[in-house]
Order: sequence, then structure tokens, then C-alpha cells
Amino acid sequence: MRCVTPGSIAYIATQVRFALTSSLVFSRTDTVMDTERFYTSILELLEDPYESQEVHDLYVWWNRYVLLQVHSTDGLIGVHSALAKIREKRAMMQARIEAGPEVFTIPHEFRRNPADSKQNVGIPWNSDRN
Repeated sequence: MRCVTPGSIAYIATQVRFALTSSLVFSRTDTVMDTERFYTSILELLEDPYESQEVHDLYVWWNRYVLLQVHSTDGLIGVHSALAKIREKRAMMQARIEAGPEVFTIPHEFRRNPADSKQNVGIPWNSDRN
């Protein structure tokens, strides 16, 4: 999604309203609210010519601050966008893979004393197991 639409804003508003209710199931109509009517009323408001300036300002805000659009021709991704965060996480995972396995040293207090090895100290190892 590169920019919001009346439908996307109405959908988000409907989902937020549902999340704030005590209803356990999302449906077109339920005992708490008439979901379909709420969605339609948001669409009507966003398409009302008398609300055009406020609606325009709302679209600008959503596109700038929620979708983090970069208004340039080079197609850069906003540094705080979800896609940027996913790519950053992927790069961190790739760096760990390329660094190789981590070396884990058992702390001295948990090391087995060689003199105790015949007394089943710690987790016993059975060499007959596969």
C-alpha cells in the first residue's frame, strides 16, 4: 500500500472499534455494534464534499506518518517503516550466520571433576544410544 484510501481508513477504524469493544467475534452485526453501518458511515464521511479539506489533511497525515512514505523518485524506504525493520532484522540474522557458531564455555563451577566421572555426576552419557 503506497497511500491510504477511503476504504483502508474505514477498515482500520472498524477494526480499532472492534478491538475496543467487549465483543469476542467480529461480524457484520452483533449485540455491541453494527459493524457494517459503522464502516459505511466512515466511507460516507470521507467522501463528503463538505469535509474535503479535513479528509485531505487526514490522508496527508496517514501517508506521511503512518505509512512513512518517502516522497522522492528514488523509491527509498522510510527508516522507521515495517519493511525497514524487517530488513534490519534479516541483516542481523545473516551476520550471525556468517560469523559462525557461537562458542559456549561452561562456567568452572559447573564443570565435571575428572575424578568424579565414574560416579555418574551430571548427566550420564550412554554410548550405546543412537
